[in-house]
Amino acid sequence: MNRSIPKRHHFVPEMLQKRFVNEQGGLWTYDSRRADSGVRADMPGNLFLEGHLYTHVGKDGAKDVSLEQDFSRLEGLADPLISKMIDATTKNRVPLLTADERVIWDEFFLQQWRRVPDLRDELMSVDAYRRAIEEAINDFSNSIRPVSSVVRDKYLAPDKVKRGRNNLHVNTLKSQSTKIRNALAGRGLLFARVRNPRKSLILSSRPVVKVTSGAVKLLSDERVHAWLAISPSLAVSPGYYGAGTATIDLTDDQVRLMNLAFAEQSSQIAGKSEALVKSLSPYVGKAMDISRPRR
Repeated sequence: MNRSIPKRHHFVPEMLQKRFVNEQGGLWTYDSRRADSGVRADMPGNLFLEGHLYTHVGKDGAKDVSLEQDFSRLEGLADPLISKMIDATTKNRVPLLTADERVIWDEFFLQQWRRVPDLRDELMSVDAYRRAIEEAINDFSNSIRPVSSVVRDKYLAPDKVKRGRNNLHVNTLKSQSTKIRNALAGRGLLFARVRNPRKSLILSSRPVVKVTSGAVKLLSDERVHAWLAISPSLAVSPGYYGAGTATIDLTDDQVRLMNLAFAEQSSQIAGKSEALVKSLSPYVGKAMDISRPRR
């Protein structure tokens, strides 16, 4: 067995979590799937992770962790850019990224949106994946040749379904979306600052929240904003076409609304303030199905 294979895959990077810690270096967190545990204190290394989330397992059982390694490298490149953004806005300057830095940021932003289990589970739950496999077996059995119960049970075994679904997730994340990347590259950047020192933003297990105007949903439409909190006092979104980079200040009500949006679409939240996390805990997972067991 190769002991160098990383098993604990953070879908919200530790380097991002560490920017939200309190004076004790920890975070307050609430997980709607473990509601009985209530709001509790924990450390960044223990939050927003899943075992072998980005591991592709071959037919021979070999584990390919190249995607996790790619994400690790991307996080290393994005880390100083986040510091640059926070430093500039703290000093009332507009963060300016070079062309190369912007490519890195767009990739980090996009993958932070795509890579999380909450989105995976919304797009295809374990039950939905199992039904898809079962339908494929039935179609094969009806049109090609009958499938024995032994073979059927083999392909529908829980471990087989779990592996196949995770491999599908990994392959999807490895695929490139030129259309989305072009949409991001063509837009400016918009920074939203929390000016009230008594207010702060949270991190969530689905850390990018989409805000739309009307029925539009595509990132190619500048009426669609997608916010990612990168510190308790700063969130970033694709801006407007041809408008470059801009900074706005959030009112207290807007901070609350953004936190509610993060909480409602996510199964877990974390933040530096115990009182804030407690106040948001009733809303965590409200817009999603949280009845599924933890994996």
